[in-house]
Amino acid sequence: MLSSDEIRNYEFKKGIGYSKRSVDQFLAEIVNDYEALYKENIELRDKATALSDGLQYYKSMEKTLQKALVLAQKTSDEEQAKAAKNARVIEQNAHDKADEVLTKARSELDNIFRQTDDLNRRFELYKTHVRNLITSQLDIINSDAYNISINDLKGYLKLKENLEDAKEHESIDDRMINEEESQLQDLEIQPTEEVVNEQNT
Repeated sequence: MLSSDEIRNYEFKKGIGYSKRSVDQFLAEIVNDYEALYKENIELRDKATALSDGLQYYKSMEKTLQKALVLAQKTSDEEQAKAAKNARVIEQNAHDKADEVLTKARSELDNIFRQTDDLNRRFELYKTHVRNLITSQLDIINSDAYNISINDLKGYLKLKENLEDAKEHESIDDRMINEEESQLQDLEIQPTEEVVNEQNT
């Protein structure tokens, strides 16, 4: 494209033809219009360049934002997966802990049942010994040995012999009761008030 100076300094071939003045005027008009067009063209080219640079900048920004969004999405997905995994681990730990507590509680309950059953059996045995002792004492009291007169020497000797046997039997039963009471005290069980009353009577 010719510049305005090239147009202005352009020399036409001389000869018979158009008037030099009219040609110069026409060329001046062309030069003026061309200069305006040329300046406008340069301005438009600069604007186009600026717009192109801006477009490239925004395209670069768009790529950067896309990368940031992709990274954010990936990070979010990873965090969600991590949170879900942690939640599953916490839930599993809670279930395991609950199972452990229940198992321990069942074991302790079974142990308490066994101890209670053992205590009941020992207490029944203790009541049986006490009942036998009371029965034997009542048998002695109700025996014929107590139905004697003061002059009946035979009866007196028999009574004495029965009393000695009773004392020996009572000593054996007392030892058995003491042993049972000691075992019951070890098991933290005290005789009932009914048993104590029966012993006192």
